[in-house]
Amino acid sequence: MTNGSPSSFESSRSERCCDAFLIAYTVWTLLCHGVVYFRGTFHHLLGAAFVTLVAGIGFAWWQRKRRQSRVTTAWANVPEPWEAPSPDRSVVILGVVSAGMLTTLASLGMSYSWIWMGTVLVFVGALLSDRRPILDPGSPEPSLVRETVLWVIALAVAAIPLFVHRWSADDAYYVNIAVAAVDHPTSPILQFDTLHGIADLPIMYSVYKVNSFELLAAAIAFLTPCTALQATHLVLPALLALFFVFAHARWMKTLFSDRWFLALVSVLAVMIFVGDGKRHFANHTILRLQEGKTAFLIIVLPLLITHGVRFARFRNPRDWWMLTAGQIAAIGMTSTALWAAPLIAGLALLGAIPWTRSGVASLGLGVLSSAYVIVVALFLRADSVAELQTILTEESASTLVPDTWRLVMSGKLLSVTSLFAVLFGWAVVSGFARRFWLVLSLTITLTLLNPWAAPWVARNITGEVTYWRVFWVLPVPVLLGVTLISFWSWRAVPLAFRGALALACLVGFLIFIPETPTFSDANRKHLEFLGLKVAPREFEVAEQITQAVGPGNMVLTPVEVSTWITTLHHHPFPLVSRTMYLDIQARHLEPRDVERRHGLVALVSGAGSHPPTLLKKGIREYDLAAVCLRTGIPTAVALRRILHDQGFQKLDSDKRYETWIRSPRTGSSE
Repeated sequence: MTNGSPSSFESSRSERCCDAFLIAYTVWTLLCHGVVYFRGTFHHLLGAAFVTLVAGIGFAWWQRKRRQSRVTTAWANVPEPWEAPSPDRSVVILGVVSAGMLTTLASLGMSYSWIWMGTVLVFVGALLSDRRPILDPGSPEPSLVRETVLWVIALAVAAIPLFVHRWSADDAYYVNIAVAAVDHPTSPILQFDTLHGIADLPIMYSVYKVNSFELLAAAIAFLTPCTALQATHLVLPALLALFFVFAHARWMKTLFSDRWFLALVSVLAVMIFVGDGKRHFANHTILRLQEGKTAFLIIVLPLLITHGVRFARFRNPRDWWMLTAGQIAAIGMTSTALWAAPLIAGLALLGAIPWTRSGVASLGLGVLSSAYVIVVALFLRADSVAELQTILTEESASTLVPDTWRLVMSGKLLSVTSLFAVLFGWAVVSGFARRFWLVLSLTITLTLLNPWAAPWVARNITGEVTYWRVFWVLPVPVLLGVTLISFWSWRAVPLAFRGALALACLVGFLIFIPETPTFSDANRKHLEFLGLKVAPREFEVAEQITQAVGPGNMVLTPVEVSTWITTLHHHPFPLVSRTMYLDIQARHLEPRDVERRHGLVALVSGAGSHPPTLLKKGIREYDLAAVCLRTGIPTAVALRRILHDQGFQKLDSDKRYETWIRSPRTGSSE
């Protein structure tokens, strides 16, 4: 094992950008954690960030002066890049047969327990039977042409979120964090609910106190002319899309060396153009980059694997620090990383260490990089266990893994193709990459995807509602992308022929396998340059109500409208922001209040059998300043009469909604 790594002495501009982003975001996350812990305000956070920025610029200038005074000669310790050999033909045949058989049996409905046992046997057999030495792939030779093309691809990908938009109702909460920080910069951040206007109502989940992504959007909005929604929907996605490409390029270089560029193109194609299901990878990548969990999935996760693998191979202190930074940055992006980031880092180390005494030492040192995240997770453990929702029945627990697989993969053809790639992908790579994929896949199969252990994992680690995110740590798009171009590995075949086959497989997959291409009309997307990722009509109604009513007042609307009210600056408070949010907060509220709020929303939405007189009681009890009705509901006439009698005036109406505003002469809550 060497003591240096290529990135210690020379790296491409894209790699330096990745490192700078990871370090800067880690520092930002640590500042957020400190301010939240001491119940500080947004002003405190911005002040601390300014001081840290000045100190960081000074430190960087000092380091630059020191580097210029040194002469580095450590390249002698760096392994030379090598050309990966073609996969062994017998191994590929074994992989095709075993993967094909297991995929067929799964498609025919065989019990998942038998499929799981067969998968474990295949992975264990492949791991034990590969006796060839595990050669180190080294680092690909620098190429100005490839680096230039990489930047062109990254800039093209960065333009996508500026033109293509797919709205997410989760913005009702995540964007609202940024809105609340900007609108109330002297209030404690991430301490209280800012959705419903209920005094002293705590934050929805205590684990959300580790989030720093939404506060970054708030900082952008506070320091620029952008609104919080524009910062979240336009500025951050365009910036993060660059790092999406750069992070995957580093990952492919680490695993495949000479074939990294082709692998990158194939993987990006799979991750960008497959739109099946709202939980599939493509719909959690380029179209949902306004959310921290997506940034974790497509930027930090690849960097964790990259630095974990590099530390295991070279035991370089710099990679250890980057591995530590990556995990801290990860929990700032999503609370899911409290369990996922240490797991990913550990799997990267386990898949790359040599099976020697020094390798075990590297594993031990690498595990220490998770110390901060583990301490934070344990600190929040008591509260988070009490907050986890229980939805699994005995019957659903028994089929949890296959049901979750179908939920994530959605399309039938995509599900089958992806399963085959997971079972077969290891066979089309060789050397170090093969062992890495086998160790990674086997460990995840034995733990997270174990049919007997999965219900416990869902109830105690991931949360039952978000158990589907276990597939984030099994990089299916990478295995699928590499499998699609596997013909490129056969060096005995003429270059032009194997290139044509690889391209045909990739293009054929993109044309025939996805049932819902990412950019199709069926994928609930719309095209608009610099547009917002919102439901257009509902957002328009939310804006009308906010402008007419002003901040602090209570309003009653269907949840399709209230979802967007809380994303606007100086907004009123909807009785119900989203149904699930009020249900989560119900443990802190009186049951009668929760029931009344749900009943009023159902009434104006035309759902349920609540009498129109409930609206009259709700207007008095909550001092409503605005009411939005869904047009054409059976009780519309009676509700309009009540609104008119209570001093409301119609502001707007169309075929979907009609908005009523309380007349100023009747009094208001402010």
